[in-house]
Amino acid sequence: MELPALLGHGAELLRIIRKSSQPADLIASEFFRKKKYIGSTERKFISELVFSSLRIYLLSKKISDYALSDIELINKQEDGNSQSLIDEFPIIVTTCIIATEFYKSKPFFQPREIIERLLKKNQENFEEELKTAFTIKLKVGLNDAKNFFDRVKTKFFEYDISSREIINKNKPHTENEINTISIRYSVPGWIISKWINNDIRKIFLNEACQMAESLFYPAPLTVRVNLSKISRDNVMKIFSDNNIACKKGEYSPSAVIFESRVQLNQFDVFKNGLIEVQDEGSQMISLALFPESGVKILDACAGAGGKSLHLADLQNNHGEIYSNDIDNRKLRELKHRALRSGFDSIKIVKISNQELVNEKLKKGFRLLFDIVLVDAPCSGTGTVRRTPMLKWRLNPEQLEGHRRKQLKLLTYYSQFLRDGGVLIYSTCSLMYEENESVVNDFLTQNPQFEPFPLKSAYEKNGVIIRELKDNDYMLNLSPAKHGCDGFFIAKLKRK
Repeated sequence: MELPALLGHGAELLRIIRKSSQPADLIASEFFRKKKYIGSTERKFISELVFSSLRIYLLSKKISDYALSDIELINKQEDGNSQSLIDEFPIIVTTCIIATEFYKSKPFFQPREIIERLLKKNQENFEEELKTAFTIKLKVGLNDAKNFFDRVKTKFFEYDISSREIINKNKPHTENEINTISIRYSVPGWIISKWINNDIRKIFLNEACQMAESLFYPAPLTVRVNLSKISRDNVMKIFSDNNIACKKGEYSPSAVIFESRVQLNQFDVFKNGLIEVQDEGSQMISLALFPESGVKILDACAGAGGKSLHLADLQNNHGEIYSNDIDNRKLRELKHRALRSGFDSIKIVKISNQELVNEKLKKGFRLLFDIVLVDAPCSGTGTVRRTPMLKWRLNPEQLEGHRRKQLKLLTYYSQFLRDGGVLIYSTCSLMYEENESVVNDFLTQNPQFEPFPLKSAYEKNGVIIRELKDNDYMLNLSPAKHGCDGFFIAKLKRK
């Protein structure tokens, strides 16, 4: 498949994702399933192109709209893909220009290199190939294509220079300045404003821009090694022997990070439950505890059980872990994963409903735990490298709804903690409202709880976080600073 067709398929998929409320990865899988003629390397190019475009959508959209403003698209196309070509094709091309022209030293997408491997020919004149594709698909002249490319570059420089000037200003930022930053770093302006204007965790504008730009990049594939069953070095040797590049995680002693996508289900080390797919930031939640054998743990919002499995491994399968969730489908997946990993210390419990809890209590069911982990449902802004549509769909009203629900969940599940027990609250959010704000409100409303420092447990688990102070009981992890997904972790103790 030649470049014009590849870009056309990318534009089509981009439009489908933008118009749907379904997860982008599921839409992409269905798209490729229906188009079996698209080969694996072609799928890789189209997927990376589309997800890169989603990550920087606001930047690419604003620039392409400007670059198109003096080009008359006379031929509106007569096939079924006409609207995606008119609306999305210029955005797709703009993403390619930005990636190849302005992010050479640290690329978030390498279209030229993928195309070289795909078409098996040198792409030194990749920009000319892009221009030709632009003329073919939009049916415009070469001069129009050249003008479009020139205007894209000019506008990017304008946004970039203006943003740097704004960042360097030592005074409050106007709405127009925030809008410029929002476009250049492709994140909604209201999110930028909340990052830099909250009273508790106020960050400087340059830090906010670094945070936003880190979300341009795809998240790496990371696995957690079940250290009670196999060493990390042995796992890495297995992949190294198969010419698969990987490295140790920087923080978690059980993290292995791959440099490219790997079909893990082809390896016995995965099929036998010796490793689990889990971002390094997510691993840091369980590592905030040092659960000894026999300790009774409630994983209150367990989902598919990544943290329950990690806790079972930390306890060497010698504890009691009760995994609760409202989603039965996820709990079934947890059962399967626990069986595969050989952990029988994990039990399923249903305590999300207070009425059911009261019935259990009447029957003598003991509902007091040494540790309660509340990994609360959230906006997911810390995972937008993987699910980029999250940042475009979120709005302030939804954020406030998340905050209210999180405080309610934390308050509800804290009742199951014994005196002297440890409470962990975590999210995969980059928003203060879902993190520090929830913890502060909880502590105000629940004086029987107090902060409990994180550092000791981390050090016992072999984790060193340089910025973490002795008395810190809250931790923010981010792609910009730590290379993992964005996570928030707070540790409290019942008096």
